[in-house]
Amino acid sequence: MEILDQELDPTKTESSAKKRAGYQLFSRLDKMLDRLETDFLACEGLYRKPAPQDNLDNKRRELLDLDKSFDVDQINDPHILANLVKEMIKTDIPDGIFASIPEGYNSENTLDQNREAAAKAIKNLPKFQRKILARLVEHSIKVSGNSEVNKMNLPNLATVFGPNLFQQKYGLSSEPANFFQLLAENPAVIHTPERYLPTQTQLAVREMRIDTPPFLTADHKIENRHFGHATVQAKINKLPLAQRQALKGIATEAKKVLDKHSPQINVLGLARELQPVLYQDNQNVGMEGVSRGEFLAHVIENHDTLQFDMQVAKPPSSKGLKTRLTWADEEQKGPLGQKHEYSQDVQERRGNYESSLRSNVKQGTKIDKSKTEGEIDDYITDQRYPESYINMKLGKFDRRWTPATPQEE
Repeated sequence: MEILDQELDPTKTESSAKKRAGYQLFSRLDKMLDRLETDFLACEGLYRKPAPQDNLDNKRRELLDLDKSFDVDQINDPHILANLVKEMIKTDIPDGIFASIPEGYNSENTLDQNREAAAKAIKNLPKFQRKILARLVEHSIKVSGNSEVNKMNLPNLATVFGPNLFQQKYGLSSEPANFFQLLAENPAVIHTPERYLPTQTQLAVREMRIDTPPFLTADHKIENRHFGHATVQAKINKLPLAQRQALKGIATEAKKVLDKHSPQINVLGLARELQPVLYQDNQNVGMEGVSRGEFLAHVIENHDTLQFDMQVAKPPSSKGLKTRLTWADEEQKGPLGQKHEYSQDVQERRGNYESSLRSNVKQGTKIDKSKTEGEIDDYITDQRYPESYINMKLGKFDRRWTPATPQEE
């Protein structure tokens, strides 16, 4: 692993004697771990079973006597080696590895939140402590890989090593073990913590403190933010008023963020980070993510010219309404051109002219077959249709239709 290949130069560290002692201890720790991994991974109860106390004390004195050599190959009892490792991690590492559990870590948080908290703490560790942590996690992964034989899985090893990482004592709390298990399951947090730290753009989005539930859909996208202003406006108009006002507030705040952090933060980067917050699904990837980003970028850049607060007119509902229809029909009995005037429920009459209405165009919008019956009825009873327009569209029936004012039933 990359971090394990980096040599520590004790002559270049600021606290000389203490750091050199720590470096020597790490060298001996590394040799003991290597011996365990080479010869004793199949030992049942490794790190769980105790060692004979007299032998352990003697070897511990030899281990800590840095003026004399320490031959790890002379130790043939795996439990003595394992207990020496535990004691060294617990009491002999200068200043320990962590002072306490990192701020922001909690086993009830999401995985991303905990990895970020761990990465932030690890990034600030001295190289010496970070090297020990990386080696210990690597060793735990190897031991747990043989858990079917040695009966020591990752949770068991986390219980052994977790509490010994911290200067602060946590008693019976499981949080230290949970933290160590997080690192063992995500070793990249140790080697490349920068990957798990938020970018400046992500931090800016957090500062916006958006508390509105996601409300945008897959319909809210465009190909290029420099064009299609009318298209964006039309898509905004379809949103309920409360959501339009929320979008306006978010766009206004986003523009302030851009003005404050430019050029470190750009509009497309900010729009990309806003997508998981504002869109209801998780399809913010590939070209779909690009087109959604273009939509949000246009909204942010043009928040002062787009209309968010206007009331969008809706056609009246046909429920409970009667429409008075007057026509002259050659097929009716009686004198040609005789007018028959009567009232009927729209739903009863709709079958006679539904096929025609489906193909009609109102203000350039075609009425397609996906419309519900209620929407078709709304279409029929919408009094904004001029009489001449209806006469023209329904003239092929050789009738003259004149909708009167709808009346409540």
